[in-house]
Amino acid sequence: NLRKSAVEAIRSEPASDSEGRDVWRITVVIKPGEAAKLEGDKLLDVLVGIQQGLREEGEERFALVEYATRDELEQSGDS
Repeated sequence: NLRKSAVEAIRSEPASDSEGRDVWRITVVIKPGEAAKLEGDKLLDVLVGIQQGLREEGEERFALVEYATRDELEQSGDS
């Protein structure tokens, strides 16, 4: 649902939510200059698509999806 030209990388890792349940933490890394072009409806469609894809593969864990640029990840110490 996002233009491929806007996405630099997608990262996933197992994590826990605020209640201690197992979830997937998925980070969509956006290319520099592309974040301002992203539309809310498209971002929601990505979230729904990820959840549906996981369910179709038999994965029951919820996905916590976040969006960041490489610079934001480096500033947060999450390189």
